[in-house]
Amino acid sequence: MTISTREGGLRPTVLLVSVGIAYGGAETYYVKLAAILREKYMLRAVVCNDCLASELDAIGVEVVNVSREASGYRRYTSTARAIWRMRRDGKVQVAHLNGQPEAYLAPLLRLMGYRVAITRHTPFTDQFFREGSKIPAFLKRWIATFCLFVSQRVVCVSQLLKKQLSSTVPCEKLAVIPTWVGERFLTVRVAPEPSKVFRLLFVGRVVTNKGILDMVEAIKSLPDVQLDVVGVGDQLDEAKKTTAGLNVNFRGFQEDCVPFYGACDLLVFPAHEGFEGLPQVPLEAMAMGVPCLASNISSVREIAGKDGSALMLFEVGDTVDLARQILRLREYPTLREELGRAGARRVAENFTEAAVRARYLSFFDDVFRGGVPR
Repeated sequence: MTISTREGGLRPTVLLVSVGIAYGGAETYYVKLAAILREKYMLRAVVCNDCLASELDAIGVEVVNVSREASGYRRYTSTARAIWRMRRDGKVQVAHLNGQPEAYLAPLLRLMGYRVAITRHTPFTDQFFREGSKIPAFLKRWIATFCLFVSQRVVCVSQLLKKQLSSTVPCEKLAVIPTWVGERFLTVRVAPEPSKVFRLLFVGRVVTNKGILDMVEAIKSLPDVQLDVVGVGDQLDEAKKTTAGLNVNFRGFQEDCVPFYGACDLLVFPAHEGFEGLPQVPLEAMAMGVPCLASNISSVREIAGKDGSALMLFEVGDTVDLARQILRLREYPTLREELGRAGARRVAENFTEAAVRARYLSFFDDVFRGGVPR
């Protein structure tokens, strides 16, 4: 266990808890959230990831890093011990749990005397609960519901999640505050020079529910296309086998996706329904003015807005429709330019730190008062 410290003060203190051992979207969210909360609160954190610990430390958060003890169930026991020690010094009253894995700690933290807030990033669907688990979906759903119920407040990153949770969690506990893009994505790119090869980009975990196999199937019928795949996952070997003879480059995990967004002609986000709370990848690309083509799942339609002009949609799982829309966007560069401009406007107006800062500070004020919203 390693500990880094910063000078304290008399401001209220929020404890940030993350048990993720990989660095992904939820961890990126925590760094952005900490940057907002430090304006008003002292921050402490217990994390299981070296990269996250380093980034939080760099912005002045006191961090307990249990990554060396974070194998299997030990990441929960080590995290719980660290939280208990913090509780004994009396400095922390509110704990924030960053997602479903962390939410399982909510009953224990309530017994310790903490007020608990949770951010729900992922859908409340049987598809999600069944993914990669031997535990029956109904049992995971019951446990997750109980953990949300015992918390004071819950952030839903989309209206979709609030709708899903409101049937089992009291509505007064739920607040919708969308995820947002970091500053480095808010400079609109200069589009790459036209090329004979149409450059497609996929960013995300290489797993079935992200639609990577749909993507590969769609481009088999398309001439002169190049696909860059940024990410790793359980279906990586299968995806590589199915791309034999195609112009596909597997780039692996990348900490910085900005160069890939900047170099592509079109971002394709072919995720399936039931797994996306509010996807970050299309938001990042749209912020940079990259034209986006995405499956018409509920959370993506929420990003697109009421008029649907911020990105183009195709029928989820329909590889023929996906190929057709790629060809359409290839043939009409002015349509791509319009999509890029509309997407950048949509993000600038709704999915930036400036758009969510006041809502997060008000949310945590409510939690400190006992969880009753103003």
